Parts: sequence; structure tokens; C-alpha cells
Amino acid sequence: MDALRSEAFSRLKPFCVQLTREHTRENIAKLFTALQSVDIVYLQDLQEYVIFPLRIILKHPKKSSQDLYLDLYACMEYVLGHTKVTRWDLFHDIFHTATTMLSCPTDQSKVAHLSEELKIAIIQTLRTLVKNAECSVVQQLYGVMCLPLLGHSVSLLLNIAEMERARNLRILAMECLLDFSQADSKLSACMKADIGNMYASFLPGISVTLCKIITGDTKQGYAVTSKAIYVWMRIVSLVMDDRLLEIYRNKQNSKSQQQKQLDERLAGLVVTRDNGWLASTSDNLCILVKQVTNVRSHCNWRVRLGLVECAEHLLLHCNSSMKACVPHFLEILVSLISDDYSKVAEGSRHALELFSTSQSVTDQQHRLTELLEDNMLKLTTSLPRQIQTAEEEDKLSLLNLLIGYLGLLGTKVRGMLLSLPHLKRLSLALLQILELECSDMKIVEERTCITGHGSSAVSSSGATSIIRPRRHFKHFNNERIYDKVRGVCQLLGYYGDLQVLLDHFLDVFHETSLFRLQATLIMNEIMLGTTGETAYTNNSKNGRSWQTHGKDELSAVVRMLVDEYLSPVNFDLVTSVTAQSGKVQSLDHQLRHLAVTNTSPENDLSAAKLNRNILQISLFLEGFGNFAKILKTGFEPLLMSALYPMLEKLGDESAVISNTALIALGDVCHACRYKSIDQLIRENADYLMNSISLRLRHLDRNRKCPLVLKVMLQYSSAQLLPLIQDTVQEILDSLDDNYAEEAAMFMGVLNELAKAVVRWFPDKHKCRNSDKHEDREQKSQQGASKGQKCNNGAGPSEGDGIGALAGTRNGVRNGVGAACCEGCGCVVGDDDGDGDVREGTVKIRGDERKGSEGAGNTGKGDALKRIVEVERDMFQEVVDINCSDRVHVYKKCSSKVTVKAGTEAVGSNVCQQCLKMLTLPEDCKHVDNSENLICKCPRMKDPSENHLGLSGQGVGPFALRMSGQSVGHVSLGEGEDLVQGQFDDVEPSLDGATFSLPNGTTECERCRKTLPASRCVQCIFKRFNTVKNHLKEKEAKDAKDRNCENFDELAVTETLCKACKLKAEESSTSKVCLESEIAGSAPTISDVTAKEVEELATYFSDLLALEKESAGEITEEDLENFQPTQDDLDPTDPPEVALPLPGHVVAVREVMLRCKHILSSPRPQLRLLVLDTISHTCLALDKHQDELLPLIHKIWPPFSLCFADEEKLVTIKAIDVLCTVARCSGDFVKHRVTKDVLPKLASFLQNQSEISVHAGASYQFTVNYKLQLAILNNISSIAQMACIKGSNLDLITTSCLPYLHSRQPSTLQKACIECCRGLIDIDPDLIWLKLCPLFCPKAYEPPSGSFKPIRGLSKLSTSNPYTGNITRLMADTKLL
Repeated sequence: MDALRSEAFSRLKPFCVQLTREHTRENIAKLFTALQSVDIVYLQDLQEYVIFPLRIILKHPKKSSQDLYLDLYACMEYVLGHTKVTRWDLFHDIFHTATTMLSCPTDQSKVAHLSEELKIAIIQTLRTLVKNAECSVVQQLYGVMCLPLLGHSVSLLLNIAEMERARNLRILAMECLLDFSQADSKLSACMKADIGNMYASFLPGISVTLCKIITGDTKQGYAVTSKAIYVWMRIVSLVMDDRLLEIYRNKQNSKSQQQKQLDERLAGLVVTRDNGWLASTSDNLCILVKQVTNVRSHCNWRVRLGLVECAEHLLLHCNSSMKACVPHFLEILVSLISDDYSKVAEGSRHALELFSTSQSVTDQQHRLTELLEDNMLKLTTSLPRQIQTAEEEDKLSLLNLLIGYLGLLGTKVRGMLLSLPHLKRLSLALLQILELECSDMKIVEERTCITGHGSSAVSSSGATSIIRPRRHFKHFNNERIYDKVRGVCQLLGYYGDLQVLLDHFLDVFHETSLFRLQATLIMNEIMLGTTGETAYTNNSKNGRSWQTHGKDELSAVVRMLVDEYLSPVNFDLVTSVTAQSGKVQSLDHQLRHLAVTNTSPENDLSAAKLNRNILQISLFLEGFGNFAKILKTGFEPLLMSALYPMLEKLGDESAVISNTALIALGDVCHACRYKSIDQLIRENADYLMNSISLRLRHLDRNRKCPLVLKVMLQYSSAQLLPLIQDTVQEILDSLDDNYAEEAAMFMGVLNELAKAVVRWFPDKHKCRNSDKHEDREQKSQQGASKGQKCNNGAGPSEGDGIGALAGTRNGVRNGVGAACCEGCGCVVGDDDGDGDVREGTVKIRGDERKGSEGAGNTGKGDALKRIVEVERDMFQEVVDINCSDRVHVYKKCSSKVTVKAGTEAVGSNVCQQCLKMLTLPEDCKHVDNSENLICKCPRMKDPSENHLGLSGQGVGPFALRMSGQSVGHVSLGEGEDLVQGQFDDVEPSLDGATFSLPNGTTECERCRKTLPASRCVQCIFKRFNTVKNHLKEKEAKDAKDRNCENFDELAVTETLCKACKLKAEESSTSKVCLESEIAGSAPTISDVTAKEVEELATYFSDLLALEKESAGEITEEDLENFQPTQDDLDPTDPPEVALPLPGHVVAVREVMLRCKHILSSPRPQLRLLVLDTISHTCLALDKHQDELLPLIHKIWPPFSLCFADEEKLVTIKAIDVLCTVARCSGDFVKHRVTKDVLPKLASFLQNQSEISVHAGASYQFTVNYKLQLAILNNISSIAQMACIKGSNLDLITTSCLPYLHSRQPSTLQKACIECCRGLIDIDPDLIWLKLCPLFCPKAYEPPSGSFKPIRGLSKLSTSNPYTGNITRLMADTKLL
């Protein structure tokens, strides 16, 4: 051991000697390195020897560099950190030298100008010195004789902690100060009492300086503030701890003699902690505690958590000595009990519980309650003033404090609020805090934009988070502050007396209009808090369950508030100037309005007044949502009185009111267990319809009742339509009676009706792509070829149809879905023409309806099952038909639909001859009606009708066999149609006869041209009956020729196209004439000529009538007074029975008829609304051309005037509507457009092009520019859809070409280029001819000298303003 100690000494000695001689950093570094290599066990014995050269350097009068001192203190700190200081003189010397180094030489109270690194090294050395000193040495430090030395060091450390900028230096200074106080050490209580007595002398300076640091700028960092709070708490607790004070009092008597022997100067520094000193110190600390309390709103949670720990420690350990500070500590804990950070909130709650437990005596508990109530009263008194003047974070802290008081008092709040002064102060504070800002013009200007157009898709649960309006308050902008105020009101509703609170705020509501908005808001939140399910009530319960309000009490209160809110004085407020000024009121209504609302002599319609009314109504609606949350399904009885007003406000033009109503309805749906607003409306539609009907009878008193129907249409589905038909008719009747007063409101409802019909009944089967037609025609041809291959078989096979009536029930045929050429409505071919059956698809009367999705081979079997089930349901009775000696059983339809000739049924076409419905695939709508939509009826005398192949064997896949076995009921394959009346005319057929119809598309046997369709089973039977009757007549004349050869001769005919049919007719006619001439009965030339002249006259007469009608030259009176002559009527035609139109079509037709008269209104807004309505009605009637085209004819005269309207916006809208009309009616409006519209638009384009070509950038904001852009964007599509060609197309092109000029606005140039591209699709030659004179990018030379060169095309044009656009246009469209 000694040897090792000697070795360590010999290792360190050279470096110590060298350092004593030469005071350099190198020597200090060598010594420090040697110290690190020495075992720590032997360093204790060499402590003084090693420190000696360091002490010499510090005491040397010649000052060295700061870097030298930095290395020196680092070396000294290492030695002191690994050894114990046992000698007081060594401790005192090092302590005194270090404090002297820190202090300024000229002013010992200030810190010397040293580097931050050196200060850190010195302070760290002092900390290590105090920590590693023995107890006896430390005890001498806290003696009275060392009081000046200790005070000097404390002063220096406080100065550094307050003044320095480096955070680590400030924190280190405060930690050193804490180490000097030994507050965190494990010393005995007696010694801590002595130390506390010494630190009592420094308490004022320490507490004040640390309080400045705590309340300092937040830029100093949360670590500095948190450390200052902790050090302040430990030192104050060391001096003011109740337990240590008791020990100090016991020891004070023995030390009184020693203090008398001290010097007067030292005796003046010693503090005697008697009751007087404690009382004054407590009062002084109370001032500092108030300042520290403001830190509870600090932005960093660690600071707030440190403040909670500080308040908890001082409340538990200094309760008696710091009585004056207890309310402030409670205020800190109460304000942070609802902190956003869970650790802070839980710490506050835990501290309050500990403090409440420590107050176990009843008197102390009562004292605590009184203390909380008194603090709450003081807070509510000062809260309005502080809310108006304090910062946002301070306001938030104050409200957290109020919430904490309410949570701590709990049910005791009810007794507190029975005191009128407490209730008034609290209510006044809340009313002043929640003062709303009503001067913002955005409130009254913002208009509804989300409702309608499928708004029912907005879920009731998600609507709240999407469009909740934000309220603006006068005294704060932070949304968290508003949330805290709501929490205060909810806690009052949960713990307070509901009747007392609501009565008080209702009195405030009725007394003055100044607090009416705030009172409504407070009552809504109080009611919401009664459930106990809000965030604040859940937090305040903390596992405890309070007695909630009864359901009967809540129901009675809610009913009372609903009645109060819905009273006309409160709910029927003016929310817009236009609504008030535009209303033509009757005398009775004006008198009633004055009697109800005559609260002020003047009629105040300022923006602030309108804003207050809007906010008031929105608060009422929000209250309805809260009431639904409270009562849940118990709110349903109140829907009788609340639902109609809520829907009325949902249709309000103010966005704030409308959005709030939508949120409230979402809350009602969620509470009453409705899936959506649509379901809510449908299940209460009877009451709503009745309310609308009753109010329409007194329209002067219920001006907004049509808005309810408008909202119902916006948010409901097609299931509502049958329920509102009567009400829609009442709306139409009311519009007829109130054209001048309420046309805009009623048209708004009718406009929404048209939009709803378009939304509910979309046109899914409209074909808009010509490429799709071509593809489908190719597939149809492929399917026809497949079908003809199958026709070569001798009997039914897999390709034969399931509908073949000869026992092939389970087969699967190819080519399902083609329409019968006879027009009876049956489907005998493939929908796509490719011979493939769509899996899971059933076609009924031309509509395609999806079945259950199948895969693989199972789809066909499922489709077969579904068709059989449909067949079983549709047909009711069975008829036995005897066919020779066999019985064929067929099912007969119980109902048969007849259609008026020339009309179109829903989802089908009608034969113009036999009135049967033709069911065609949707991609066949473009087929010429003259060829495919006219049924080849027997009376048409067309020799090409005879398509029946009556032979011994089947010829096609859809063959009907009359064999020697009975045939069951008709079975249909997948994809076949079930047609009403399909088997009504079935009669027995010939024995052993087999006749067939080519399936799908067929070919002409002469010219091989593709024929469009085939015949179905019903038409085969009809044709068969005709042939059979013909054979019977012939059989009666000549019994010898009654054999199968004649039958086959008649039946086997060629399948011909139209041209070949004509040739066949000519040949047959010539053959008949030849035979008649031979027989001596040939017709004369005069008879033939007269017949031809009569036919030509009839043809041209009908042609001229049709041309006049299409040109619009036939007036409505001509149409109404038209009486068909006897020659026009065919005696063989069956009686015409009109198919009833669907309800929505009738309603839309009536709407469009009203638009005709309102379109000439002097108000531009109304004209725009009517035009929009016309657009949607055309879309709704797109599938009902027989209804649409006469309506377009009727509205055209006022509609054409819109293109010359003074308001250019009306013209722009009219152009958009014309696009829709042309798309729906096609060339029906061709003559009307070319006569009434094109000249006006072309003239405007030509005149305005001269202005726009010289205009600047601001021209793009003018209405003329917008009109130019609208015309250029739409004129080409109008020309395409209306089939405009020739000179009219030349007029369009001429008016558009000036906009290819490079100086035109760029957007107009782009629009013109797109317009020209559309016109090129119509007539590329014309456009090329019009473009070349402007700029010819290529020289065109004659092919030979015999041709003259064309002027303007023979040479390349020079560059001009049109060059760029024309070159680009020709290159893109391949016109070069």
C-alpha cells in the first residue's frame, strides 16, 4: 500500500514542482494527464499536495490568461470530485478564492467580465467543493461567522442566473445555489433548520430574483423557467416549512445567548423567524406568488407541470406559515386541472386530492369550500375586464380556472347559484365574454352553395365536421377560448339547477336585445351539458357519478324551449334586404307584422341588424340539434313542430342559416336513428306535405313555404316522387295565381324539380359514340354469320334456341337479343350481335336489368331460372290449342298493352302500322325508322313479307317444329324478352310442318346485303295463319292441288333487301300486267297515269306538311284545330288508346309550359333561372320525344328573344340551353336555329371582333368577352347536333374566322381553333375553302395547262396575323 502511494507521489511530484515554477497551460495539462493515470484510492492522501501549486497560481498577484485559469479549475474540479474536503481552512481558501475570481475587482457585488466557459468552470468547482465537503466543514459554512461569505456567493450566483444569456450558465448558477442551500441533500432536520435560518436572511433577494426569471420572457427557454420554479420552491420551502419551523422554535431559546455575544454587524444579518416575521414574509411572498401564478398559461407543458409541483409542495409543507398564499396555490392547481396535457391535468387533480385529504377536519373542509366559492366569486367579478384586456393565453388560463372551480365544487354549485349576487355575476361574465361580432359583411353576403344536386349523399354524421360555420367574437379570436366557455356552460348545466338557470337566462333574453344572442348560446350549451357526456363533464366526474336530470324534466324543458324558439317573434326574422324589399305584402300581412314585431319604432335593416338576425336563427337551429342529442329518440314527437321550420331554414339563401340547419338535421337523424336526411324526409313526408298544402292556401302569410318542397327535392331520392305529386300540382296552381309576386320563388322550386328528375331518372341507354355503333354492327354481322352456319343443320342442336317449341327446352342458342322485324316487341337476336349471351342479364321491354352476378357457365343457368320465374309470374292462364291430332299448350298473358300510333312507349318503339311495340337493342337507335321500326304487317301487301320456310325440317336455330309429340309451354333462353300479348293469337298449325325464321341478321339472297333483323315466334304464327287461310281458300277451289308442293312453293321464298324487293315488285307487276293482257283485262294507260298522279299528289302534300311542321311554320292553333279527314283514317286500324305517361314526365311537361310565360320577365335573375329550368326539363324529357318536341315548339318564340337580350349574361345562358336543346331534339330545331339564332350570333361575333382585336388585358373581364367565348365554345357543337350545313354553315364559319387573328385575346384564339375543328368534322371542304383566302400554306398548281389557276391558291401566301393559327389548324386536322 505504502509502496503504491509512494509510486503515485513520485509520478505526480515532477509535474507539481514544474507547475509551481512555471505557470503555463502545458504544465497544467501534464499534471491533469498524470492525475488521470493515478489510482483514485491514493489521490485522497495527495489532495493537498496536488492542489498546492494550483492555489499558488490563484493567489499570485500577476494575472494570467483566462485559458490558464480555465484549465486550472478543470484540474481542481477533478481533484475535488474524487476526494473529500476534510479541512475547513482548505475549503475556506478555495471557496473564497473562487468567489473572488467571479466578482468584479472594482465592485464586489457585480460579476467579473470573464468568459462564459471560465464562469462555468468556477461554478462547477464550487458545486463540487460543497458537495464533497464533510458534514463538519459544511456546518461551519452555515455558521454566523461565514454569513457574509455565503451571502456574497449567493449574490453572485443570482446575478449570473438573472443577467447572463447562456442558458447552460444560468441553469448551472441556479443549481449551484440549490446545492449551497442543501435543500435536496440528506442532512438531518436539525441541520436543515439551521441552514433555513441562515437562508432566511437571503430569502428576499433569492425569491425576488428567481421570480423575475420565472416571469421573464419565454424566449429564455422552458428549461431556465422550469429550473427557476424548482429552485424557488425548494428554498422557500426550506425557510417556510412548517416542520422545520417547529424544530427551529425549539432550538431558538438555547441560541439566544450565543447571538448576544456576536458583533453588532453580524447580529444585524441574522434573522429571527418569529410569528411577526412569518406573517410579513408570507404577505410579501403572496405578492410574488401572484406573479408566479401568471405562468400557468405558459406555452410549454413542462413549465406548467413544474408549477403544479411547486403549488403542491408548498400547499402540503407550508400551509400554516403561508396562509395568505394558499388561495393562489389553489388557483394554480384549479386552473391547470383541465389542462390539455394529461400529465399536467392529472398532477393538478392529484395535488388537490392530497390537499383535500389533509384537510380532514369538517371545519377545514367547510373552510376550503368557502375559499373556493370566494375565489370563484372574485374571478367572475374580474373576468369580463380581464377578458377584454388580457392576452389570449391569459384568457385561456382564466377560463381553465373557472372550469376547475366548477369541477371542484361539483353539486355545491347548485346551492351557490341560489344566491342572486353569485348568479348575476356569473351570468354577466358569460354574457360579456360571448359578445358576438355582428359588423362583418361576410355574414349577410355569404350565400348557400352546397345544398342541392345530390346533397342527400352528405352523411348526417360527417356533415358537422365539413361545413360547421365559425362564429366571431369581439373579445377573443382563439377557438380554444370559445371551447372553454362552452365547457363552463356545460358544467353549469350538469351540476346546477336547470330551472333556475334557464329562467334567469330567459329573463335576460326577453329584457334586452343586447344579450339575446349570448343568452341563446348559453342556454343551448347548458342543455347540452345536462347529458353528462361532454368532455368537460366527463373530466370533472373523474370516476364519480353524479345524479343527472330526469327524462321527464328534460322533456318538459326542451318542449318549453322549442316553443320559445319557434315563436314568430323570435324565428321569423328578416335576414336579407332583397327578401324584404321584393315582397309584395297584403294589408292584412302588414298589419299582422306590425302587431307582432312592433318592438322598435324604426325599421332597422342595417348590416349589423341583419347579421344579428342571421346569427339568432342559426343559434335556434343549433339548439334543436342539441335538444335531439339530449332526448335521443324522445325528440321524435317534437318533429311535428320542429322539422318543417328546420327544412324551411335549410333552403334559406343565407349560408350561415342553411349550413347550421343542415348540421342540426344531421344531429336529429343521428339521435332519432335515421340513416340519412332522405329517410327523415320520407318517413315524415305526410306531415310535411300537409303543412305545405295548408300554407299554400295562405301564401301571403307563408311566403317561404315553397322552400320546404325545394329542400325535400334536393335531399331526397325518387321514392319521394309519388308522395309529392299533389303538392307539385298545388305549386303549379299557386304559380299561375302569383306570377307577379312570387314567380322567382316558385320557379326555384320547379327548377329543383327538373334537376331532381334528371338526377333520379338518368338516361343510361343513350348512345353518344358513333364508333361504338360501328363496332356493334361488326359484331352483329359476325353473329349473323354464326347463325347462318347453324342454319345448315337438319334439326335442333346446341345452337338451337331454348325458345324452339319442339322439346329443345334445355338447349342454349346463339344470337340472343336482336329485335323482330315485325315490330311486335320480341327479341330473337343477340343484343350485341356476337352470338354470345350476357350472363345474368334479363331484357324486359327493351330495358336491360342486371341480375345476380354469375361467373362461368353458371350465369346462363341462373338467367334461365330467373326468366322462367318471371314467365310464371307474368302469365296466368293456360289455353289448350288443338293442332290436328296433337295438343299444344301455351300460356296466355292476362293483360295486353295497346299504344297509340305515332307515339313512343317507355323503353320501346311503336310500329306505325300494327301498333305493336318494337324492342330494339340500345345501339340500334340510329337505324332508319323506315326500314327497321315499321312492322311488316300482313296488310302492307309486301311480297317480301313471305319469309316463312315451311318444310319438313328446321332451317334455323329458332325453328318451330310441328312433330309427332306434344309441345309444353314456351321456354325462353337467356336474354330473350317476355312480351305482353306474345301468344294471344296462337292457332293450330299444320301437321308435320316445320317453319323457321333466320336468326339474328340475315343477308339478301340476291345482292348479299345485310338485313337488320328477324321475325319472332309471334310474327311467325301470324304469318303462318295467313298462309294457312290462303291455302284453305285455294284448297276449296281446286281439291286436286291440295298437297305439300303448293305449300312449300308458297313458303320457301327468298330473303331480299329493299332494293331487290323493289325489283321483284316491278317484275311481278309486269308479270301481272302481261297475264292480264293475255286474259284480255290489261289496265289502260289512263288508269295507270291517274293512279300515279294521285299517289304523287298525296306524297308531295304530305311532304310539304312535314316540311312546314319541322320549319315551325305551323302554329299552335293549326295543330290544335287540326281535324283528320276521312281519307286519313284507316278503317282497319285498331282503336287508339294512349299509354299513360309516367308522373314525373307529366310534372316536367307542366313545368316547361310555365317557363314559356315567365321567360319574358323583366328581371334578369328570373330569366336566368327559367333558362336553367328549360335546360333540365329537356334533359328530363330526352327519352320522351313526342312530349319534348311540341314543348320546344311552344317555348321557341320567347326563347329566341333571349339571344338578343340586353343582359349579356342571359344570352350566355341561352347559348348553353340551346346546346342542350339541340342535343335532345337534333335537327328538329335546325330551321329555327338558322332563322332566329345564327344571324344574331354571327352579327355579334363579327362586330365584336373588331373591338376585341385592339383590346387590352382588361377586356377579359368584360361581359362581351364572356359572350364571345361562350359562342365560340358552343357554336360548332350546336351546328353538329342540329345538322346545319350549306350557307348557314358558311355564315358560322365567316363569323368565327376573324378570331384566328394573332392579336385577338389568346383564349378567344384557342376557342376559335376548337370551333373550327368541330366545323371541319361537318364540312371540311367548306372550311378549307374559307381558310385558304386568309392564308394558303401550300401552292396548288393545275394538273394541266387546260385548267386555269385558281386565284389565291396558285402561290404560297405571305405571312400575316392568321398564319400561325391557320397553319396549326390545318396541320392538326390534316387539311394540308
